Amino acid sequence: QSVTCSTWGQNPSSGTYTSAIGFTTGSGIILSKMLNPVSSTLTGINFALSNDVTAVGIAGYGVLMNASGVIIATTNTTSITTPMLGTVQNFAFPVWQTLAPGTVYYIGLAQPTPGAPAGAFATPYVIPNVYFSTPLIGGAFTAISLNFGYFDIQAVFTPTIQLSSTSTVVCSGSTASINVSGPTSYTWSQG
Repeated sequence: QSVTCSTWGQNPSSGTYTSAIGFTTGSGIILSKMLNPVSSTLTGINFALSNDVTAVGIAGYGVLMNASGVIIATTNTTSITTPMLGTVQNFAFPVWQTLAPGTVYYIGLAQPTPGAPAGAFATPYVIPNVYFSTPLIGGAFTAISLNFGYFDIQAVFTPTIQLSSTSTVVCSGSTASINVSGPTSYTWSQG
C-alpha cells in the first residue's frame, strides 16, 4: 500500500504508471477496493494516466461507490490533454464525502468513451481482488486480470492537523509560539 497522512492507495509507493489500460471498445469504471478504517472525509481521487497519445481527448471522472456497487458520488468530468499524459491527476469531489469507519468502499475512474487512459505499472504479480471494473452505472464488480499490473488509484482525504502551543492564554503584549503540522499551507485567523 501507499499511505501518507492524506492519501491511501493499494499500489506500490513508487513506479512508472504509464502502460495504457482501459475500455478500448466501450465504457466502464476501473476501481480499487478500500477498507476505510476510521471516520474520514474524502476530498478526491488521484489517478495515474497512461502516456498513450491516443488517450488525448478521452473524458473521465472520479467515482466513489459502496460495497453494493451503488455510486455514491462523482467528480466533474475532465478531458485528457497532452500535458496530462503519464502524470497522476486529481479528480476532486465538488462536495466532500464523509466515509464511515470499518466500511468497504470502491474508488476509481469512470471512462465514458473507448480508449486506454488508465496508467498501469507492469509487475509479475498483483494481489488478487484489488482492482475491479463495473459498468458506468455501477452494479456488480468484476475482478480485473492480474496481468495488467498495479493502477495508481489513491483516495485523497482532508489532512490531519496537529496544533500545539507554548501557552493556552496570551495576554496583550505577550507572545506564544504555535506549531502546526499536516497541510502544506495555512491561513491564520484571529477570530
